[in-house]
Amino acid sequence: MPGLAKTLEKLIDECGWTNGKETRDGAIIPFRRWAITAAAYARGGYAAICELARDRAYVPFVFALLEELHSKEALAALLTISQKVLKQPKTDVGMALQTAQTLSHFWFMPPVEPSKPDAKRIRDFLCSFLRLRLSEAQRATGLEAFAGVGDKQSLKFIAAQPPLKYPWDGLKAEVLKAIRNRAQTAKLSRQYQALLQMEKRRNLFPEVRRAGTNGDNYGIGADDVIVRLMKWRRLSSFRITKARRDTLILKFDALPRNVTSFLRDAYGFCPDLEEYGLQTLKADLLKTKVLTLWWD
Repeated sequence: MPGLAKTLEKLIDECGWTNGKETRDGAIIPFRRWAITAAAYARGGYAAICELARDRAYVPFVFALLEELHSKEALAALLTISQKVLKQPKTDVGMALQTAQTLSHFWFMPPVEPSKPDAKRIRDFLCSFLRLRLSEAQRATGLEAFAGVGDKQSLKFIAAQPPLKYPWDGLKAEVLKAIRNRAQTAKLSRQYQALLQMEKRRNLFPEVRRAGTNGDNYGIGADDVIVRLMKWRRLSSFRITKARRDTLILKFDALPRNVTSFLRDAYGFCPDLEEYGLQTLKADLLKTKVLTLWWD
């Protein structure tokens, strides 16, 4: 984007932007540094802003831009810029604090997932950082940054940390919960992929794959349908008698032991079933052993 870089550089000269222009309400807006940071990225990408960050005055601006870019490449650039404090945060506590603050933004939705080696580097850095003599606010910043990379050892480390005072008194529990939730999500994702691979190897539901059956209007993809059928097959025995893009009919040879629990699960998977009511649907399933799923 060299054209954008030239435009920004021209505006700096034409508008007389400075490194600290005061507005009417007293705020200081460093237009020049913002423009130079944006122009560097437009002209040379991540390599250019990594070089710009060698000037400590530009670090906050580069970090803010990386937060907005919010990508694996942006996270890699942050780790490159901060590589010295990642190894020894005590050498520059201010830079380490800025790094921890910026890392936390990468865990916001959608989270940027670091590689396993990078996640370990970040965990080691945060552990070293939190062992320093810090203020309550600095400790809160370090703890919060664990949310996107914490593992089992991190849970023990965080639990052993002294409690934080108001207004950060609930943060430790929130971070512990976030780490556990992330671990559970990763576990479910592995199970999801394992079920898909098993179905592909055995070719259990070819008619569903051919039809591309899905509930896209409810955020349910074709793979989601297959994974749910795999789970239901563990509870029962059924055949697929009809598979269309938005419709699936199952004929049961053996119903699940707990039909009520099964239908509640089916409700969550196929919300349109709710129009029949649980008892009506249960009675019909027990009588016909047929379940029709559809996503209008």
